[in-house]
Amino acid sequence: MMFEDKIKELREDFDLDEPLAFKVKVTKDEMFTRIALRKIESLKDARKEKLKVKAKILAEPPLCIAVEFSYNEKIMYDLFEIVAHNQGRRELKILIKSKLGDIELDTGFKVHSNIINLIKSLNGAYIVE
Repeated sequence: MMFEDKIKELREDFDLDEPLAFKVKVTKDEMFTRIALRKIESLKDARKEKLKVKAKILAEPPLCIAVEFSYNEKIMYDLFEIVAHNQGRRELKILIKSKLGDIELDTGFKVHSNIINLIKSLNGAYIVE
């Protein structure tokens, strides 16, 4: 059991009829939210302690996908299908490459980073670093 040592501490050190406070550390990444138990104390003791709250949101650079200009619309439909099923937090930009000039589209979509492997398998599209 994950918190077996903490349960023993609860039974030995605290009156279970009184309210308890749990000091935890919360970390969040793209896929999971993890909670790590740091300290168990009575609610009275916890109220005396000052809280330190810090939130860090790391902004990832936008993901830029390049597609060669073509009259074949299958590539764009396949790309949209992949994007629709892999929503996340990273902004998506599409770069349409042509002989006359490149067109950069801000899609407004936010995608997950694991989309990179799916794009690599898509014929006609590639990731721009």
